[in-house]
Amino acid sequence: MVISRANSFGSFLDSLRRVMGRQGAKNRVDPFRLLNILERSGPLPVAELLGQSGMSFADFVDSLRIVIDAGLVTVDERATADLVGLTANGEQVSRLAS
Repeated sequence: MVISRANSFGSFLDSLRRVMGRQGAKNRVDPFRLLNILERSGPLPVAELLGQSGMSFADFVDSLRIVIDAGLVTVDERATADLVGLTANGEQVSRLAS
């Protein structure tokens, strides 16, 4: 099953604002980093994306949740390892953010 929660870019920003406000200056959550990695490499298994992100597990989960909820990535659970890939909206946001 492929998971995509295609909401608006506004919901992405709301999620990002909520997480950043909760973590304050120590914020390590960076959903843009995930988008940039996926733009460069194409779809990746979740574990490999975590390794390339350099984030702690908790920060990675928060970042991944934000981009899934915003409809910027899909998670293909049919693959041997869950593959995370950009949606068309994710590709656009990644280009704008870089």
